[in-house]
Amino acid sequence: MRALLVLLVASMLFAVPLAHPASTALACSGEVRPEDADALIAGRVADLRVFASLGSPSGMAARVTFEVDRYLLGDGPDTLVAVDTNSLMRTSDAPVEDAIEDGDYEFTGSGGACGALDGDPRGEYWVVGFLREADGTLKTHRLFRFATGADADDPAVRDAVARVEESLRGVGLQPAPAGTAGISGDRDRGLRSAETVALVLAAGAVVLLGRYTTRRDGRAR
Repeated sequence: MRALLVLLVASMLFAVPLAHPASTALACSGEVRPEDADALIAGRVADLRVFASLGSPSGMAARVTFEVDRYLLGDGPDTLVAVDTNSLMRTSDAPVEDAIEDGDYEFTGSGGACGALDGDPRGEYWVVGFLREADGTLKTHRLFRFATGADADDPAVRDAVARVEESLRGVGLQPAPAGTAGISGDRDRGLRSAETVALVLAAGAVVLLGRYTTRRDGRAR
């Protein structure tokens, strides 16, 4: 029984820090450190889908798909999906679903709402960081959009990559080399190492609980 209690407490402790504190407290002005991002990439925006969202002030949000060329910190899948809840504004009084279908919205990321999208980003090449919510969703934030350009050789992109690498080295982190995309699966599933540990510990607790219950039932007979 003691082992069961230890596993339960440990799983809860690992599960507590899943949400990045900056995901709710990050302001819309000033500077951020690249190393504060939960994911940090260079890649091209492959797709954008607007959808209804209760978590957005306008009632709509954008799901942005990136084809990752490089993880600047760590590694991950070659396709990554992030959500932007602060860049879209309805331009009509129509219900949200109708406005989305009719295209009655505009991108207002530069309007001070922390959104990362100033327009349809499809085809653009980004150097960008994301914050991870407690449920594993990656969220965009304007301050973590370090550069946009035509491709990896765009001067703005190259300068941003150099700045990010310098910032990482400044805190003792080694920037990841090229070729770090695609080695962890086909699509980001939103699980961090702490979450994985919590799941393993919880599974162990369930097994121990089952054994303990079976043992008690056997003794009762």
